Amino acid sequence: MADARQPPATAQLEYWEERVRERPLTALGVAALAGFVLGGALRTRAGWALLAFAGKMAVKEAATNYLQGLIAEDGFARPSRTAAPSTSAAAFD
Repeated sequence: MADARQPPATAQLEYWEERVRERPLTALGVAALAGFVLGGALRTRAGWALLAFAGKMAVKEAATNYLQGLIAEDGFARPSRTAAPSTSAAAFD
């Protein structure tokens, strides 16, 4: 991550660059939302409705991610679907 000797602005930039690399679609959504808001779309009723819908979806996703993180820390997370098959399953083939 960031070196302790780097200026705070550089460390913040590296932090956000890493987040964008980890979740490019989320970053794209945030950028689109910012453009939507700054573009003046909130002047209409439809614009407010669209913003409310996007906010509701974002809160739902954030809550889901938070709960998944809590579960994973406790060791009760579901196994990955992409995990390699176990050796006992190969014995039945």
